[in-house]
Amino acid sequence: MKNLIKLPLVALFTLLLFSCSKDSTSPALIGTGSYTFSGTTYQSFCIGVSATLCNSGLDVTLSHQDNDPKGAVAIYNMPSASSGTFSIVDGEKELDISLNPSLKSCKLFVILSDLVMSDGYVSKSGTLTKTGPKSFTFTCSAIDLTTNQTKVITGKGTYITP
Repeated sequence: MKNLIKLPLVALFTLLLFSCSKDSTSPALIGTGSYTFSGTTYQSFCIGVSATLCNSGLDVTLSHQDNDPKGAVAIYNMPSASSGTFSIVDGEKELDISLNPSLKSCKLFVILSDLVMSDGYVSKSGTLTKTGPKSFTFTCSAIDLTTNQTKVITGKGTYITP
């Protein structure tokens, strides 16, 4: 039951991150990347927006380039460093924190969502490596909050901040 309460939160946080739309007259405002899930690699737009769960920093999204809401990856609390390897934490615990508005979650975690919530995975653990000021690679194990099925998500990108 507790996990069912979190599904709307996953959807809300994902929709907040994807609320920035692409301006077709300004293609330079969108970075590029890709992520792999269940053996399929998705070419993606990559954009950084102000952190939604922390008082500072950025959240970064990798969303499908074909404008089809098949899925997207949200990386919460992207490290500001230009290089280094960082631990991805248990996103379910971070969602628990976000249920209490007086608390702020500033730890690095990942959500994969299909935007209609028939699939939704939250990181359990992993690593993200910054390969430049706005570029990264990551790999994490993630769990479906309804089925408890665990899968691996990998990805890379170079994000732009509007």
